[in-house]
Amino acid sequence: MNIISIINQRFEQVKKSIIRFPESIILSTSIAVLLIIVAENNVDEDLYRNIIMSLIFGFLITLNTILFTERTDKKIGIRLGIDGCIVLLIGLMYWIMPLNMTASFMTMYLSLCVSLFVGYTLILYVMKREDYGFYLVRIVLNLLVTLLYTFGNYSVA
Repeated sequence: MNIISIINQRFEQVKKSIIRFPESIILSTSIAVLLIIVAENNVDEDLYRNIIMSLIFGFLITLNTILFTERTDKKIGIRLGIDGCIVLLIGLMYWIMPLNMTASFMTMYLSLCVSLFVGYTLILYVMKREDYGFYLVRIVLNLLVTLLYTFGNYSVA
């Protein structure tokens, strides 16, 4: 394979991902932009922290709902209705977040995020995905590689 065909293949994969997960890609891009704004500018960190945490919550919910509607062959109208509910949930999450984060709220938030991650993997199990065990091993290995790169970068810096 030459380099041009590899690049074209990667662009096709990105195109398929954008078509499959448009909401999640928009939310993750928004999160990245907001994190850059907070890191580079002198802004009100409490406001941006609440917005970012709400968007992360919405990102996890969109991943779960997209995968569920995809696996159950729901119509596009139902998916748009679910997207509207997700927007309301993101707004609700923003408004119920306290300005001063307490340890108990952060524990509840993190447990909610972890449960949404676990739910994302369990949807595939419930929908009878082939090679589910290998899929879980691949997810765990990717997480470990990411953690190694992260801690490796912090130890060098």
